[in-house]
Amino acid sequence: MKPRQLKGWRHNLGVIVPIFGVIGTIVIGTSTITMMAFTHIDDKINSQGTELRKDIKDQGTELRKIIREQRSKTSSSIEKLYTVLLTDTRQMRDS
Repeated sequence: MKPRQLKGWRHNLGVIVPIFGVIGTIVIGTSTITMMAFTHIDDKINSQGTELRKDIKDQGTELRKIIREQRSKTSSSIEKLYTVLLTDTRQMRDS
């Protein structure tokens, strides 16, 4: 039997290169999937932010409408009160 001689890493280059190719492919694939996931999450966050801003705007519009209605009611009430007080004062003077 011949003694086995070690020929070094160059002898195994045919195995080493494909292994590095597979490892590189796995790293690139994992990076790509991670980037796609982050992009999806970012889009989802932006979408929710847009929806939230729209909801806040709608609530602000509704609040302004309620304030206008209350202002109108208050103004009308003050006007009625003033008229009643003025009428009562005139009646008291005239009596």
